[in-house]
This record gives sequence, C-alpha cells and structure tokens, in this order.
Amino acid sequence: MQNNRQNIIFLMFISFIVGFNAHAQKSVNDFIKIDRIIANNDTIDFIRISNDHNERRPVVVFLPGSNPNPLLVKESNGNYFCLSTGNFDVNKIAEKYHVIIPAQPHTPVMVKDTSHLNDQYAYITDPENPYSFNIDFLKDNHLENHAWRVRNLINYLKTKEYVDKGRLILLGHSQGGESLWKSQKILSDCMLWDCYHPVLKVVSQHLSPKS
Repeated sequence: MQNNRQNIIFLMFISFIVGFNAHAQKSVNDFIKIDRIIANNDTIDFIRISNDHNERRPVVVFLPGSNPNPLLVKESNGNYFCLSTGNFDVNKIAEKYHVIIPAQPHTPVMVKDTSHLNDQYAYITDPENPYSFNIDFLKDNHLENHAWRVRNLINYLKTKEYVDKGRLILLGHSQGGESLWKSQKILSDCMLWDCYHPVLKVVSQHLSPKS
C-alpha cells in the first residue's frame, strides 16, 4: 500500500510538465511497438514491449546509457535484437508489465543495416569512421536535455489507458540513472544496484502487480 501511495505522489509531482502536440505509432511485431511523441518541436521516440499492449498494467521505464545505440537491430533471420535489455529478461518482465525504453536523441530506433554500427553498436553516419556520431546527437546528449525528455515521456504515459498510473517505476543504467537523478522532482524514492542484480526481482519487490 505504501509503495502505491508513493508512486501516486510521484505522478502528481510531474503534473506541470510541458505537453506534447503529436503522436505516431507503428508495430514491429505483436510484442514490440514503436511510439513517437513531439514536445516543444522535439521528437521523443520509444519502444513499448508487452505481451498484451491493451491491458492496463504497471509500467517499467528503462533509460539506457549515453551511447547512441539504436534500440532494435533487425537480424538476418527477421528477428529483432533489443540492444538495451542485455542485463535483464525483458520477455519475463513483459508478461506482467509494459516495458518502455526511450531512444537517444537523433538516433534511429531500429536499424537493418549494421554497417552503420561501430563495435560498440553505436550508430555512426560514416561506416568508415567508427566515431562519426550524429552532430545533433552530440549537441543534445547532455543531462539537462535527457531529464527534460524523461519528464515529457512520463507526462505522456500518464494519459494512456494502458498505464496503471499508480504503479510506475523508472530504471536507469549509467547516464540513464544520472538523468533520473537530475529529474529528482519526479522520483518518489531511489534505489541503486549493480548491473548484475536481478532486475526482475527489484521490480517485483518494489511494484508488485495486483492480483
């Protein structure tokens, strides 16, 4: 009960956030959808992973690190590899939660041509130069901008019928965690753990779905 109360307060704290003026969605497959919102002329792309996109559920928002990694890579067999979920079993979490992962600014959500990925799977504009990062990405890749994008994403999720608004948890890796720290006004509480900690256990203990 206490956790639910904290998360409702957490959502009230973000009620002042600037809204969005456009939205688009497309399906990659039955499990993954790509969403887009536009806030103050800035595009925020994200993927939504779930085994039932219409069911009202708790939401887990995972913020990746600082590299301009696409969220999805299409493999030669037609399957999609999610680069940001290597530390946890997203399939298991998506059985009970909607998993939201925002893309980096000015970075493709999905790539089919891996020649534009360097050895760290970061998106590059010139396949011959492993450090040819998008100039606009370099300009916008700072904590203030990431924190602003997080706030707008959460404000958008508040409006969706598929979101259980009283049960929402944010997880951040590396710079993603720093972005959350920068956005302290939207946090009801904070947890830290190493990259090998079982994330599913963290989520289930902190935000258990209702029966």
